[in-house]
Amino acid sequence: MASLRTYLTVTFLLWPAAAPWTATGAEPAAEPAQQVAAWLRWLIPLPKEVSIRQQVTLPAADVKITLAAGAGDLERNAARKLQGLFLEKAGSPAVAGSGLEIVLGACDAEGRLGGIAVPDAARLRDLPNREQAYLIRPDGAKRLLLTALDPRGVFYAALTMRQLLESKFRGDDVTVPLAVVTDWPDLEERGEWGGSSTRDIEWLADRKMNLVEFHTTHEVDEQGKSVTAISRSLLRRGQINAVNLVPIISHLNGMGNRGVYRAYPELRGQGEKAVYKSGSTELWAPCASNPKLHEIMAGWMRGYAAYGIRDISCWLGELTQHCQCDQCATAGQFALETRAFVKAWQRARQDFPGLRIRILTTQGSYATNDRVLAECPPDVRVTYYDGGRTYDSSREPMIYPLLEQFAADGRWLGCYPQLTPSWRIVSPWSCPQFVKARLAEFVDKGLASLGGYVVPDNRLFDFNVTAAAEWSWHAHGRDEHQFALAWATRQGFQQPDAVADWAVLLGPVSWDLYGARLVERYFFRPGSLERLVQARKQPAFGEGPFRYLPDAAALEKNLDACRRAMHLAQRSGSSAIQAETQAVTTYYVMLDQLCRICNFLAENQTFDAAGRRTLQNHMNAFALAGALNTEALCDWERAVAVGAGSSRFRDGVQATEAAVAAVARALAPLAIRNPAAPLMRHTIGGWTLEDFRQQAKIEKTFDVTEQISGPGIYRVTFQYTEGWNGASTHGVTLLAEPRDGGGTPAPVGLDEHLGSTANDSQNNVYSLRLDTHDPALRYRLVAVLQGTRPQDQQPGRTGCSGEITLQRERDPDWQVRMMNVLPRSD
Repeated sequence: MASLRTYLTVTFLLWPAAAPWTATGAEPAAEPAQQVAAWLRWLIPLPKEVSIRQQVTLPAADVKITLAAGAGDLERNAARKLQGLFLEKAGSPAVAGSGLEIVLGACDAEGRLGGIAVPDAARLRDLPNREQAYLIRPDGAKRLLLTALDPRGVFYAALTMRQLLESKFRGDDVTVPLAVVTDWPDLEERGEWGGSSTRDIEWLADRKMNLVEFHTTHEVDEQGKSVTAISRSLLRRGQINAVNLVPIISHLNGMGNRGVYRAYPELRGQGEKAVYKSGSTELWAPCASNPKLHEIMAGWMRGYAAYGIRDISCWLGELTQHCQCDQCATAGQFALETRAFVKAWQRARQDFPGLRIRILTTQGSYATNDRVLAECPPDVRVTYYDGGRTYDSSREPMIYPLLEQFAADGRWLGCYPQLTPSWRIVSPWSCPQFVKARLAEFVDKGLASLGGYVVPDNRLFDFNVTAAAEWSWHAHGRDEHQFALAWATRQGFQQPDAVADWAVLLGPVSWDLYGARLVERYFFRPGSLERLVQARKQPAFGEGPFRYLPDAAALEKNLDACRRAMHLAQRSGSSAIQAETQAVTTYYVMLDQLCRICNFLAENQTFDAAGRRTLQNHMNAFALAGALNTEALCDWERAVAVGAGSSRFRDGVQATEAAVAAVARALAPLAIRNPAAPLMRHTIGGWTLEDFRQQAKIEKTFDVTEQISGPGIYRVTFQYTEGWNGASTHGVTLLAEPRDGGGTPAPVGLDEHLGSTANDSQNNVYSLRLDTHDPALRYRLVAVLQGTRPQDQQPGRTGCSGEITLQRERDPDWQVRMMNVLPRSD
């Protein structure tokens, strides 16, 4: 479609200043509008005021889309979007019809569009966020006027009209609503930072989202000069889609990674509390009282502004590290960092008067955010971020009193909330209740900007992101079911009502899990589960992973809701919705069995063989639910977008496996087996940068005797974990030899093909078929891979680490086998 749109022509009408034009052709017959409610389901977000009383049906070739004189790039793109729809649906570019004209353009100071007085145009000046407000008004049965005060409003009017028309093409004909629409957004800015947002500019714009904050080059070269770079094509895409592209000056405690301390070592913070070290990571807080910092950041700001940038996001240091020099210690690290940003901006603004900045708070600054706010002049904006408090999906309000008052005082406030279950792991979540609650809070507390965080890809969370578009524009319009119905309608589901029922039913149930951070905090760090089982106490409902489950009855109620949601998911016909439901259900089954294990141990300090079998059965059920959960997660990612989950999705899958292993460890002293052990993913080894020092292509050998549990197919996965450089993978061989070492190793499995593993991996999984298994033999796995030698890596772009895992594929009867595992004494 994009290639077709390249060749669309846009008709410009040069109207006389005083008189309107007259369209030719027979007057199309207007008729009462049919099924208006169904029509409105195609609109996301729902306009503030919309009425459709009449419609006109005519050949699509008789429609003409006309741009007002003087239209800019944004309005031309708006017209292209409408024309592209006509070309796609009816093969007509809608440039020469005489039956009905759709006219786009900004109205003049008198509220006229090409000499025609637009009804209610005067209202536009009094609407909130008026530069984005728009009107759609019929002018008789032969003309529709799409107008606004600003090209951005015209663009949004065209998007609304496009959605209204999408489902109304039948053969060569189209039914056009003579709609009366008055619309404006609640939040000034609606969008995202990071994730796939720069890739998805057009996708976001189609949902009337208008903000992307993004990382780009800003560093200091060897001569000490501030250097910046931004993709002009990226900026152009934002410009023609009404999306504000806001470059970021990254967390100041990462300035060492941008050449600052190399050129100006005096800017590195003083004292042991100025540095954070973890493995190869070393982050230094800057000496924020040093005026040289102002000069460097002013250079970055001027560099960005030279690209036409109007807004810059300025990130304070993310951690609590702070310079201990006398000046910094007296004034406070984050107040001084804010002051440094402000002084840099004041310098840059001498050359670029229209430049604006927004200060991003952090978990490091949280305790002194009052001092941060005090450093911000009235025309400096503030965005609230805190890694623990805004990357949070709990049911509690997000905007705390200090910031609530800041916004109430008329100051510009944005927020970086996650729109997903977690910033750290990836699990499926479609929850209208969560998104509506979060956005209603933002709107009601007077925020100006939503900078949502979606990890790692919008495709995985279409429902939640589209819901954010809905309620950031119109917070108190649709309820949860109405939105879900509109989303399902636009997605093309055959039974959208079933999908809407599913979302409303499963949403709060999944919120109880993710709001308590079940996966991120307890499965991803499973030591807490191990300690919970070892304590031999009944689970504490209302706390920890049971935070939103007040008692056992609530757990059972949610489990029942999951079962009912699965019936609706099956009616939807969507494999993604079914997999999401299965993932949530199996999380709940794991919680339920965890409760049963804890209750059994609390009530039975000692037990006989029958008691052990009861406990083993609970462990078997817990492990089975975990195995089904990992299957469901993988099924979900494959159904939505293969590979879109990236490393954080894999971490989510491994978190479930780790939870099973942790509970099994806690029960092992009681002679309880881990029934999942033969099927679990085992890390058999890995590689580091030093492995490649002698040569780039290497062989690594691992003893996998304990992991080879029988004949079957074993998957070997090479997975990059950290460093600037990835690795190429060439093959794996499985060798068998007598355990006493007296014989010659013989290959019993081989897979050779070229693959790669980095941030994105390709063909990095290898399969080994073992036809027979002899417990008397020792098995070794030989892996061949190629990296970059340390001496060949560029300064600042070093590192190459990864892990190699082995996992047996599941036999057809694996579930039965797992449930029949007995304790060791049996």
